[in-house]
Amino acid sequence: MKLRTTNKQGRHFSTRRAIELLEDYGVETAQGLLSAPRGVLRRTTVNYYLSAWRLDHLHLLRPLPAVRFQAEHSNDCWQFDLSPSDLKHIERPSWIDPAKGEPTLMLFSVADVAASIKRGGALAAKVRSKQLGDELASA
Repeated sequence: MKLRTTNKQGRHFSTRRAIELLEDYGVETAQGLLSAPRGVLRRTTVNYYLSAWRLDHLHLLRPLPAVRFQAEHSNDCWQFDLSPSDLKHIERPSWIDPAKGEPTLMLFSVADVAASIKRGGALAAKVRSKQLGDELASA
């Protein structure tokens, strides 16, 4: 509730106000209306458990840590993101078998950022999508 009431300045409901709303009106969840009996929840206890379970405002808004990885071998490929394209169409190639159904055009791009160098403040990355595409086509 505190996270959903955050405004542009970063202000949000206090724990005391969130408890009052929970006791007076309840909160609609996917499991139904959730409410708390009066006097059961204490501000310090709620704040303690939110912090202990890392559900407090500070932890929920923190960006995920960047995970750095490195290839074991110079030609290792880490990830492909193939996306079906609704915007691009090509004429039907001769190797398409109509008995197998309509083909889906899949677009991909692979960048070798490990080979990047910094020149004049700009990052230049060597892109090897054609080379990799040729290797995949011949496999």
